[in-house]
Amino acid sequence: MALRTVLIMLTIQSWSRSEPVAGPYDVFIDQWTECPKGLVDPFFPVKTRLVRNRHNHNDMFLFANYTINERLDDSSSMRLEFGSWSSGGGWKENAFIMKFQRLCSTLNNLAPRTLQALERSLSNSKKVSPATCPWNPETYQITNFSTLEVKSTIPALFYGKWRINLIIFNPKTQVALACFRVYARTTPKMPFVKTSN
Repeated sequence: MALRTVLIMLTIQSWSRSEPVAGPYDVFIDQWTECPKGLVDPFFPVKTRLVRNRHNHNDMFLFANYTINERLDDSSSMRLEFGSWSSGGGWKENAFIMKFQRLCSTLNNLAPRTLQALERSLSNSKKVSPATCPWNPETYQITNFSTLEVKSTIPALFYGKWRINLIIFNPKTQVALACFRVYARTTPKMPFVKTSN
């Protein structure tokens, strides 16, 4: 329902403007970090580091260490809170929100490429890799995850700069189980140009 509403809004706003404000898009990640204290309770510390690809300035490699205290599976839900950057400066909180049930199934359906790349980059404390969804309580390490792998089957989004809170929670108790904050840009999708050999 949330996704359908967003797509309707995208269509209306795109028709009402001479220049497109939404449509097919590319995503570029600028920052990936823990959620600030006070956003959710409890606080979820995570150590992250982004290293820029010297051959592609739009690509960065994510390294992170994160501890999961409860099992994350299809009994978990996910909420994406999009804060938008205003042309006048400053963030507009909760410009729109997406909510999804069944965490693993949602990731597999909406972002299969991203999930597969993440699982390949993920290992647990026993050095078992790939670590696939569902994820058991454990300390995990992300190594060399390319941010260009962040792709979605959602066909259209608004263009702009975003501050996205990705919150995984127990839908019965509404208690947060994990939280990340991502700064990203969505731009009109560049056409694929096939080069000749």
